[in-house]
Amino acid sequence: GEIGLSLNGGACTAANLDSTARLQIPASITIIEKQVVAISGQVFEDNSGSTAVNSNAYNGIKDAGELGIADSVISINNCNNTTAIATTKTDANGNYSFNLLPTELPAGNFCIAQKNLDGYSSVSGTTGYNRVTDQITVSNTGASSYANHNFGDARLNAVLTEDGQQTIIAGGVADYPHRLTAQSVLTVTSLG
Repeated sequence: GEIGLSLNGGACTAANLDSTARLQIPASITIIEKQVVAISGQVFEDNSGSTAVNSNAYNGIKDAGELGIADSVISINNCNNTTAIATTKTDANGNYSFNLLPTELPAGNFCIAQKNLDGYSSVSGTTGYNRVTDQITVSNTGASSYANHNFGDARLNAVLTEDGQQTIIAGGVADYPHRLTAQSVLTVTSLG
């Protein structure tokens, strides 16, 4: 059988229950249901993904092939300081979510802040996004859900690599070609 709980004069005891057992709550016990506010969004690589269309990069919209970024730290704060009300990390698909009590959110506005992973730069965000502070300002309207607050990040570095080894005879000359590769959607065509 299953293990169940019963309330006897306010004391809680465990009992074995069969499939027909029911939990009865005395009228003297009040059950308080607390509403929560759901806040959610995603951090993704806003680099044009598999579209290969440069205008899709850094546009704040998750286009085809733009992957979520895991383990990015997201926090909720009151927009006036760096003290976090709540903090979480993005999952394997770059998604994050919070379930907070309405009293935990400041009246007026609250902010959702994102901390970039090494090698990534902030490039976009949804409505209310400020690239300098890397946070989204949200108006606290008393809603029970604030969804789709997304952050776009991208790798913007240029990487210079040597293009291999060479063997030459004594007194010979060798050229060592190098390759400059942009991690961004830009293509490096020449250096001036």
